[in-house]
Amino acid sequence: MKESEAIKEFHQNIDMPFGSNISREASELAVWALEKQIPMKPILKNGENGSFVDYENGHGEYKVTKWQDWVCPICGWFVGQRYNRSQNHSHDQRKCNYCNECGQKIDWSDEI
Repeated sequence: MKESEAIKEFHQNIDMPFGSNISREASELAVWALEKQIPMKPILKNGENGSFVDYENGHGEYKVTKWQDWVCPICGWFVGQRYNRSQNHSHDQRKCNYCNECGQKIDWSDEI
């Protein structure tokens, strides 16, 4: 049985009358846990940070660093990082299979 089939069955039987061995609370918790197991694509988030750098010769400059992070589609927590080696070639690294914050399973298939 797939996760989506189990979720459907729990939803259909969530308000079972007396005699059911599963409480509504247990059913809702099971659905919540099963939904986390259905992989979802991460979201690519772009940003930049700026900081002032002092040099030994007394001069300095303001440097801007651009970054790209993959975040969880459910809670927005960091699940991976994109490193751009050149304009036309990027490399994804530090990819998590699950979100460390909410537990969502992450789909890293090549369709991203």
